[in-house]
Amino acid sequence: MVSQPLPLNKDPEIRETRKLILLILGVCI
Repeated sequence: MVSQPLPLNKDPEIRETRKLILLILGVCI
């Protein structure tokens, strides 16, 4: 049970960071 919530919490964080990186790259380009 403890292993499941950890990855679930990490997934949204990774998605947010990816979106931020994509936005930064788009602005730079």
